[in-house]
Amino acid sequence: MERRAVKRKASVMSGVPNKRICQRNGDEREKPTCSKPSTSLMLIIRAQDSYMKEASGLYQFINTCVPDTLLASFHILYAKHLHISALLVSNDFFRVLMDTLNLEKYTYARALWIRQLEDFNKRDRFSKIKDHFPIIDKLVCAKVDYHQETPCGHPIYEKTLTKFRSFGDLRALGRLSDPSLILVHRDVHDPRYDACMHYRLPWAVLDDNKR
Repeated sequence: MERRAVKRKASVMSGVPNKRICQRNGDEREKPTCSKPSTSLMLIIRAQDSYMKEASGLYQFINTCVPDTLLASFHILYAKHLHISALLVSNDFFRVLMDTLNLEKYTYARALWIRQLEDFNKRDRFSKIKDHFPIIDKLVCAKVDYHQETPCGHPIYEKTLTKFRSFGDLRALGRLSDPSLILVHRDVHDPRYDACMHYRLPWAVLDDNKR
């Protein structure tokens, strides 16, 4: 399964640090005041050997590869991109989750995530990405599956999500007017997704709003 994060402008997100204007080759460019790697990102880099290790002690689970991958992905995006950080802290659950990860309480963060699932009492956490969509959907403003017709009713489907339609299932996170993140999901073991496997995920996608 693959996902691709697409960067969005930080300027529309609440809680984003102020920007300064930087001169470069005679051109003015907006640049976040926090231009160096954040404390959280440095924490992740330093903790390569201990970051998101197998659970032990009170919160013991097995087969946690999927939730661990999602936790690490959101945490790294939170640490690297101001607009995604603003998105995540706008939701109570994800704000607590990021605070917990920043404190290096990885086992507890995993338990917080799993407690959001209907089958949270199972010790064996073998799962697929789709099993965790109910948690991710806390941040979703629009979604469309690969085999679903493109919905009508809001420009986000025609102006933005249609640019990703050939890649798989789509979820836009953030605001309808300017989503912060687009998640792409494709099930490599499901033959219904064979057609989209011919399309490699590009490094960048430009929507009709030139983002």
